[in-house]
Amino acid sequence: METNDYQQLVQLIKKSHAHQTRNGGNVPYWIHCYRASKLLEHALGQTKEGSSRENRAIILAGLGHDLYEDTKVTRKYIAQKFGAKVDSLIFEMTNMYGDHEIRKYCEKLKTTSEAALLIKLSDLIDNMTGGAYAIHENGRAWTKEFLWAIVHQQWLTVSKIKFSQFPKTASYLKSLASFGHHSLQIAIENHYQKKFNL
Repeated sequence: METNDYQQLVQLIKKSHAHQTRNGGNVPYWIHCYRASKLLEHALGQTKEGSSRENRAIILAGLGHDLYEDTKVTRKYIAQKFGAKVDSLIFEMTNMYGDHEIRKYCEKLKTTSEAALLIKLSDLIDNMTGGAYAIHENGRAWTKEFLWAIVHQQWLTVSKIKFSQFPKTASYLKSLASFGHHSLQIAIENHYQKKFNL
């Protein structure tokens, strides 16, 4: 979905997340947002669920899903530039409680729209698979005590939610998230064995 809106939002997330990195400073943070949106685009394209207008909003919101949580970009700006639906989906995704209030955010997820939950699934997939592959850069302690503590609870919550509007897309993304969850768990459990060839 390489539309003008999409390209404008790519430039916005590059600028807004410019001082944020992942993987020990080796990867610009905005790459995570880009991958999440591309995963949504792929999944919705495979399942053919949702209208083109709704899917546009989901993909754009996936691209901007961390703007309200991690940058100074305002809801008013996003609504004016990309539409009220994009703003609404990003806001639904936003964890206003902070990373140490995992239970409160998980309770919020239980009442979140299916469209926003698709974004959360793509976010989880990228965080879990990325965390598994980058454990040597991030360290086992951070991966287990910070990343796993967050994504494990979120995945347990979202995995139990039934989807009626996007059942095929949710099933597809849940299968990838299950793989990501397992990969991250294995990476944490086997980190020292791999590191020292035990």
